[in-house]
Amino acid sequence: MAHEEVGWSYVNDVVYQNNPKDRNEAYSRMAPVYDVQMKNVGSVGNRGLVKVAFHLVKNDETSQMLDVAAGTGWTAEHFRDSGYVGQIDGIEMNAAMLDIARKRGLYRKTFCQEVVDDSPLPVADSTYDVAIAAGAFLENHLPQGCIPHILRALKPGGLLIFNCRITEKNSKYQMILRDLLALLVSENTIELVTEEKIDFYQSSCKEDGKPMKAFAFVYRKL
Repeated sequence: MAHEEVGWSYVNDVVYQNNPKDRNEAYSRMAPVYDVQMKNVGSVGNRGLVKVAFHLVKNDETSQMLDVAAGTGWTAEHFRDSGYVGQIDGIEMNAAMLDIARKRGLYRKTFCQEVVDDSPLPVADSTYDVAIAAGAFLENHLPQGCIPHILRALKPGGLLIFNCRITEKNSKYQMILRDLLALLVSENTIELVTEEKIDFYQSSCKEDGKPMKAFAFVYRKL
């Protein structure tokens, strides 16, 4: 079996779970081989998101970043490799994934908690200059309604940076997400800084047999 076929079997196992319990168990199974399998399928969405946003981020030793749905720490690692020198905290619902992230030595502190739409994050309001979520805004992962909770964790002027895959399966989810973002813009809660289309997976994905794209978003809290 080709490397990318092996990788997709792991990716699909977590993406297509229908409830939090099964999803968490799937991530626990995948955690020991997550980084390898992401490379097998040509996962570049994290790196692409950092490339879009890095020049916009406050980057000094006082800067504070929250990595939402941190996984094994890929996004934080890309920020460090790009030269980010501030503090990074991570929040991740899966203990096995978070354990790997902690061992990378990238985070000041971490929180093992699911990010939901009806409970606040385990951090103080107006703490962070940047909040980033790579690869997590999709069905049965981060709910669209968690965005106000993430925004509360940001300082005024702080950046919310995330991507959202472009697939038929994710189209309804993305429509609801965009409606919420438009509402927040109309209420002068946030403003759009940039939106770009980026590569997400470089190998052929399950839904249409083509390399997957994603939208990369950067919003500023007003």
